[in-house]
Amino acid sequence: MAERTPLSARVLARAVGEVQRAQRGLGHVQSALFGFVQTALDDEQRAALTPLLYDRSPHGLGTDLFAWERPLFGAHLPRPPARVLVPACGAGREAHALARDGYEVDAFDPAQGLLRLLARRNDPACPVRAAAGRFRDLAAAGQGQGALAAFLRPPYDAVLFGWSALAHVLRADERAAIVDAAHQLCPAGPLIVTYPAPPLGGAKPRAMLLGEALGRRLARRDAHTDERVYFLPWAGFLAALDDGEPARWAARTGRTLRRIDDDTGPVRVILRP
Repeated sequence: MAERTPLSARVLARAVGEVQRAQRGLGHVQSALFGFVQTALDDEQRAALTPLLYDRSPHGLGTDLFAWERPLFGAHLPRPPARVLVPACGAGREAHALARDGYEVDAFDPAQGLLRLLARRNDPACPVRAAAGRFRDLAAAGQGQGALAAFLRPPYDAVLFGWSALAHVLRADERAAIVDAAHQLCPAGPLIVTYPAPPLGGAKPRAMLLGEALGRRLARRDAHTDERVYFLPWAGFLAALDDGEPARWAARTGRTLRRIDDDTGPVRVILRP
């Protein structure tokens, strides 16, 4: 007579199988949603969605520098108490670290929840001075215009576009205008830009293709199929910058370019006057 499997083991095996099927189903739903978001939204809607996702994501709440950031800052930032501008600062991970090191830090971000967290984390002995603002406000401030112009205190000794910050600007011409503004605000110091390498290509899941088709249909347009713009649920929309873009920034601003692109971290660009 064959030995019978205990009831508890059969129940657990069935439960595990049901969970795995549910996970696969949720994976299809997620792929379809990501595809829909990729094609259904226009640039204004994408720009509005990204800070809202950051406000709800735990990924922007860290307090420590990454392993690759400490040597980058040590080698390429001027020494404290230099004044550093940190655009799109989030909850202030980089900004607070620089302030603790003795830098005078100004920062801005469009995500109100993250700015409130930055304020709660402020150390009175080494505070970060922060305001609400978008990258378009920085471009205007470079010409002395807009609300952010009253907050900024140029000239800065350095401008730090932290991890992925500038990649959230989806158009190359707008990124160039922002770098131009940073150059105006920091004419004699380095501009540091860090951003992720382009994601690896590959066949898209069928559910994602269906979501993209639905997004285009509802939006009644064929726009926003640019493969160099991609969506992450915790970070919103990002642009995959091409290899020649930093050289174009350098040419526009008359700066020298150093690019670090290895497996120790993301792409790191230093523009020096």
